[in-house]
Amino acid sequence: MQTFLGGPIAKHGAEFKDSCYPSKNLLRFMEIRMTKATLTHDPVIVSHKRILGGRPIFRGTRVQAEILFENLADGYSIDDVLEEFPTLDREDIRKALLQACEALKQSAPDVTQAREPSLARARVL
Repeated sequence: MQTFLGGPIAKHGAEFKDSCYPSKNLLRFMEIRMTKATLTHDPVIVSHKRILGGRPIFRGTRVQAEILFENLADGYSIDDVLEEFPTLDREDIRKALLQACEALKQSAPDVTQAREPSLARARVL
């Protein structure tokens, strides 16, 4: 049985495999958590009133963020976008997608409707 910090490594009574390295899923989770923290301190999509009238752009470029999303929506691949806009790199696009995802999570409207009291008591036959 393997040990970690002097104690046995077991999960629900079963021994772990030969490796005590973190799983790929755990590493991906940790990477996403660290990326989310980084996005709030160093966003890749920014706006500046004197650049393209304040439209969202990729930091350090004049490439509008909406171009990425419009191209992806039209069926173009990330490789196509990178080829068309050489000032961007794959990491910029990855961070932009994560930043957009976080922004959507925070700003998505709540469309939950309150239940009407008469309908809540109605029985369906």
